[in-house]
Amino acid sequence: MTRNTGGGPEGQQGDGRDSTSDGDGWRRDLSVRRELRRRLKGRLEEATTAHPVAHALVLAAADWRDAGCGMPVPLPRLRAQAARRLERVRPNGLLSGDEVEDGLAWATSEPALLVQEQTGDGLRGYRLSPELWPRLTDQHLYELPAEAVLALATPLEAVGVGVRAMFLQDAPDREFATRAWSDAVHSDDEDATALALWYLADLAREDGQASAARDAFAQVIESDHFDAAPRAMLVLAEMELDGGDHAAARTLLRDVVASGHPCVVAQAAGLLASVCLQDDDTAGAVEALRLAVDADDALYSPYCALLLGRLLMRDDDLDGAHRMFQQVIDSGHPVYGVEAFVDLGMLLARRDDVEAAKRTLGQAIDHDDPLAAPELLLALAEVHVLAEELGEAEELLQRLRTYPLGLSPRNAAQMDFLSARIAIGRGDHDEANRLFAGLFDAEDADRRAWATELALALAGHLRRAGVCTVPGSEPLLRFLMGSEVGELAAWAAYGLGRLAHRQDRLDEARDAYRRAAQLDEPTYGLSVSLRLAEILVAEGKAGRALEAYLAIAEAEPTKVTAEVVLAAGRLAASLVVGRDQALRRLREMCWRHIRAWGPYTAHVAYALGRVELDVLGNPYGAAVLLDVALGVDQQDLLPFLWHHLGLAYAQQHAPFSASEAFQRAMDTEHPTVAPLAALALGCLAERQHDLPAASAAYRRALAGEHPRAWAEAAYALGRLMHCCQPDDAEAAYHAVIDSADDDVPEASAPAVVGAAFAHLGRLYAEQGNRTLAERVWRRGRRHPNPEVAASFVAERKSIGPVRRPPKGEVRR
Repeated sequence: MTRNTGGGPEGQQGDGRDSTSDGDGWRRDLSVRRELRRRLKGRLEEATTAHPVAHALVLAAADWRDAGCGMPVPLPRLRAQAARRLERVRPNGLLSGDEVEDGLAWATSEPALLVQEQTGDGLRGYRLSPELWPRLTDQHLYELPAEAVLALATPLEAVGVGVRAMFLQDAPDREFATRAWSDAVHSDDEDATALALWYLADLAREDGQASAARDAFAQVIESDHFDAAPRAMLVLAEMELDGGDHAAARTLLRDVVASGHPCVVAQAAGLLASVCLQDDDTAGAVEALRLAVDADDALYSPYCALLLGRLLMRDDDLDGAHRMFQQVIDSGHPVYGVEAFVDLGMLLARRDDVEAAKRTLGQAIDHDDPLAAPELLLALAEVHVLAEELGEAEELLQRLRTYPLGLSPRNAAQMDFLSARIAIGRGDHDEANRLFAGLFDAEDADRRAWATELALALAGHLRRAGVCTVPGSEPLLRFLMGSEVGELAAWAAYGLGRLAHRQDRLDEARDAYRRAAQLDEPTYGLSVSLRLAEILVAEGKAGRALEAYLAIAEAEPTKVTAEVVLAAGRLAASLVVGRDQALRRLREMCWRHIRAWGPYTAHVAYALGRVELDVLGNPYGAAVLLDVALGVDQQDLLPFLWHHLGLAYAQQHAPFSASEAFQRAMDTEHPTVAPLAALALGCLAERQHDLPAASAAYRRALAGEHPRAWAEAAYALGRLMHCCQPDDAEAAYHAVIDSADDDVPEASAPAVVGAAFAHLGRLYAEQGNRTLAERVWRRGRRHPNPEVAASFVAERKSIGPVRRPPKGEVRR
């Protein structure tokens, strides 16, 4: 515990004014204070003869302050100490109530020697005027031998003498302080005994005498002293924490907070919050931090408000977090205020209010504090990174690289971390890997520690977006995979596995998946098993992969079960030996789940329906399963169910039922399914020779945002308009061909693009422009995508020779 000696000058806080902000203002202020002190000193000297009772009350308040009391002294206790003071000038020193009230009235009149305040329990309390400095203890005491000093001093005065000897001299006199406190402990003054015992207990703790210190602090607590007992509880709570007894510490800290002691409430509440966080009691931590903030302690409250804001932000209470950060900023704290600006900027960026984040951080930077500039510039750079404004972020980092005061190790680590994220944003994954590796593999322990903090913060941001599979983040994920936080480590391991899996690094993927499985986190358990089975498939181990799929599917159904059923169905259908037995086992297992009618019945029925329809070509069995799934009314599945039911009816040659199902799928306006259903409806109508309906359906598919459906619909419309509207057909073919050049992998099927090349050339040839036709066909034949080129060759062959029809002949 940091010793707080109460209301003395070393414990006084500044008034927060900027004494240099008004030219010679500080000189005027100093002159005013000097004049006030001169007047107070004169009043105190006047009281020695004009009002002895007032004088005794003022000296008693000074004794309380010098002994380390940081609270307003309740009137009964002030009166008792004043009576002891009066014994020096009159026999017995007894004070009547009227004398005390008269003395208080004199001492509190302007300029006031005493200041009246309410105590925690609502009683009248008094403090010595803060301008009465230096100490008022009789100076001649310190010129006498030690024995004489202790003989003349009251017990409470002896406590103050010990404080002065131990803490307020260039050379601490521990022996004399211990003697003074020991005398006070054995006196008949309960106040002096409690305070002196606290100091002796603290000395014992510093000397490593834990048992003696505990006993002494326990005695102070048993005394229930209004000032010493809460302090003792706080120190004893710290000792319990050192011993690992969190339950005992929490009980003591709650008692300290309940005491209302203004000097320790905020510190105790902040420590209680820390213990709660260690015990994973976030709600308790938030409650404790709110108490610390409400205590309005200049030292602890801003820090606790900052921590509370961060906790609220982590729990998505962004409004509450905003208020806390703003409160810290308004406090003007030179360190925590900067951190609050940074956190507030991140909060606004998280709300996608990037402009507000930039303004907030820009205002802080405009204060032109050279020490705070790196933190603020780095925060602003991060906001630009989050907004994908990589050029602006790089400019700020470049500005920091030439920062004249240099960067702290923490700031340097932050800059490299942001540089790595910028490299990822620009697709320079090798540079990102190099920078991340330099942070996590650094020989400097501090640099690794800062990198750890930054990695955990970034992981919190990335996890909200789902699984991370960015190639440049491999060192980051590998580092986080070793985290002590199980859920975070599992997230990182699974992401690393997915990243390696996509790049066909199967051994690395398997190791990462197994690490995720070892952590036994339910979020990724089934997904990991599914990916391990996919690796077995990629390695040609079909039998083991199928057993893995079936084992997953036989467990309690989840959303993953549907993906597993479909994968297991495809794998079973590919078997040469045991195909029928595997499919029978899969069907029996799925129907068992369906009959159980659980929360994932529709998902299982839909997945098995996909197997019957897409894998086994059994539209009748698929329709039964899809009808079952529709009966569950699972809203998120409805678009997919109607679409596949339409496909099943179409394969059953039931065009009216298929059309109705496709229309129901389109009515959901699902961004993926509705365009595909419109495309399927157009194909169905075209097969029925209902060209107006087909054209309308294709145009409906064009209105969607599904790239493949859009390309196929455009190609189909081109074919429909080829004869009667050649200009529109030409535009449609060109659109399909151009879509293959987009940076969208699934933009269009190669077969459609190749066919578009063939029919566009045909259109030009039929119009008599053989040169242009040959040029288009040559492009199709030499297309860099071999699948497109193969599709073109097949379609061109099916078209056969092309000639320009004679005038009057209708092209078909």
